[in-house]
Amino acid sequence: MDNINVLHLSDIHFAEHDEYSNSRFESLIGSLIDYFKDKNGRSSLADFDKWKPDLVFVTGDLTYSASDEQYRKVKKWLLLLLKTLELTADDLFVCPGNHDVNRPVLREILPQEFDAQRRYNLWKDMFFNLEKDKFAKFADEYFGNYTRFCKNLKCNKFERMKHIPSNKVTGYKFHERTKTNVLVFNSSWFCTGYKPTRDRGELYIGKNIVDEVIPNHIKPHFHQDRKDDQGLTISLIHHPPSWLNWTERYSRGPFLKTPYDEIVAHSDIILSGHEHSLTNPADMINNYAQLFVSGASNLRHKYDRHIPLDYNSFNLLQIDKVSRTVNKREFIYDNNDGTKGEWSEAVPKQSDKPKFNGVFALCNGDMSRENNRLLLKSIEIGLSYNRAQEALVRSGAPPETFSDEISRPDDGGNVRVETDESLDKRFLKE
Repeated sequence: MDNINVLHLSDIHFAEHDEYSNSRFESLIGSLIDYFKDKNGRSSLADFDKWKPDLVFVTGDLTYSASDEQYRKVKKWLLLLLKTLELTADDLFVCPGNHDVNRPVLREILPQEFDAQRRYNLWKDMFFNLEKDKFAKFADEYFGNYTRFCKNLKCNKFERMKHIPSNKVTGYKFHERTKTNVLVFNSSWFCTGYKPTRDRGELYIGKNIVDEVIPNHIKPHFHQDRKDDQGLTISLIHHPPSWLNWTERYSRGPFLKTPYDEIVAHSDIILSGHEHSLTNPADMINNYAQLFVSGASNLRHKYDRHIPLDYNSFNLLQIDKVSRTVNKREFIYDNNDGTKGEWSEAVPKQSDKPKFNGVFALCNGDMSRENNRLLLKSIEIGLSYNRAQEALVRSGAPPETFSDEISRPDDGGNVRVETDESLDKRFLKE
């Protein structure tokens, strides 16, 4: 098939509700299914036949507090959604979010007064020495209910990996019907939930885990042996890159060695959520992967009534594999009377720049060749910094935890702090 239609949901936050929010929740979530096809077989979606989803992706925060009861509600709703779309659990992929962590258990090893060093030590212990038994225990203790939910729903049927035991938290699967490679990553390993902003700039995916998940036959965009027939590659990560620790994002050196860089280089599309924001434009990362961030498909619950009821959204993506473009449509929930509303398409205004709906290009051969030129240039610029960064990691010193600044050695070996903006300006100039 030349076109693939993707339904991208995120942050559906199934939770226990009081009487008021329960009626509103049922209206929002129920009407989302009815928007595609109601009980009489009618669809409110324009061009439904052309846009009927082939795949459903949910990028994290399936529940509010990861309880078994909440996951039972999610399962029931997703099964109804799949039935309405004439899909099966084989067409559904999910990734865990910060609300899918078993927080009470995680807080036993990361108490409220923990510092960056303690989280960093856990990260090193978890990802530097990737032991099967240790990984299995960690995934089961902190994502046990999430894992059981995936098993009961029979989704996330990942291929076996060499050093990681079978799990539902992170992995790879080739979707045969659409000829699509699906990579699922977990950015929520250490999300304690004490204070949401405390996680910003401090989260890890794990280099060894990324290397395990990405199969050998998926070559990066710049690789000389990359084939057009290796299939489209879509990666799911709950958190956008600004929430990751800088060692997961920035190498500033000659080779793509950081976990996020590796994911970007091997992906055509990355889907994320978490930030609950509307009308997000696509973001081409490193000229390789288009990042699409969905808003919350169900944000409102009994704890946040101050948030407007129309602050909910989902995305539809139509991927043309021949022209290598993505047509994005965003939909929002319009509230009528405080408890009952309806979904409608978000129509961009003429003043909306950059555009959040419309057609976006994927990486092609010309982009890859230009990136190779820039990669060779970065070898000349970044060797000294790359060596300094690797030495820092080997030393066991905790990395910097702020998201918009990094420490960089100058030509004399002295360390100065630069912001992302100043680095971008200097590298563009060079």
